[in-house]
Amino acid sequence: MTRGHSSHIGVGFVVEVDTGFIVDREVFSNFCQVCSNRDKKKLPITPEWKIKHELFCNKNFTGISASMEAEAACHLWGRSTELRLRYTTFVGDGDSNTYLAIQQLNQYGFPVQKEECINHVSKRLGTRLRKLKKEMTTTVTTKTGKVMKKSVLGGAGQLTDNVINKLTRYFGKAIRGNKDKPNTSTYEIRKNVLASFFHASSTDDRPMHKHCPPGVNSWCFYKRSESDKTKPCR
Repeated sequence: MTRGHSSHIGVGFVVEVDTGFIVDREVFSNFCQVCSNRDKKKLPITPEWKIKHELFCNKNFTGISASMEAEAACHLWGRSTELRLRYTTFVGDGDSNTYLAIQQLNQYGFPVQKEECINHVSKRLGTRLRKLKKEMTTTVTTKTGKVMKKSVLGGAGQLTDNVINKLTRYFGKAIRGNKDKPNTSTYEIRKNVLASFFHASSTDDRPMHKHCPPGVNSWCFYKRSESDKTKPCR
């Protein structure tokens, strides 16, 4: 879905993590073209027409688009026991409304655990950095005498959009690098995240790779080059 776009249709899935199998799904729509056309033409909605149209009406949701996700989750969790299943873990995207709705449903009599999606956590980092860049401004006067605001963090060698995208990618890689190490401490993850920051901030004149993992299999090109004693290159 396009960022900022409010869709008339919402689709919810329950996906089994290990197999990728879709266990259940729910589809909501708060719009029906036939109903809309009839309303535009100011045609009467008689009981007879309504009964006949209900079998084919695409509208099955009366709320706003933003509330579809929470409603779909409640439907899916609510009928899970009919499938002889329990969805004990919820992987979230940072929106607490859906998880809160599941907790209030209390389908199983005990709390559902919440896990954060790495992709959305990484995306939030990029969002915060762009917001910071936009807010940190100063007033400058151009050669033509025009007064304008300019970001103090933008420009060559600073927090450009390319650098923000790079930091976001490295942040995600730093966390994913520990997915096969269930006993990794928060300290280790934090160290890996900081290593990705210094790695992204490094230059040829001022390399900052001391926190990057060593070895020929390191994600850091500099450390890989150190291990096989070749000239560092990307």
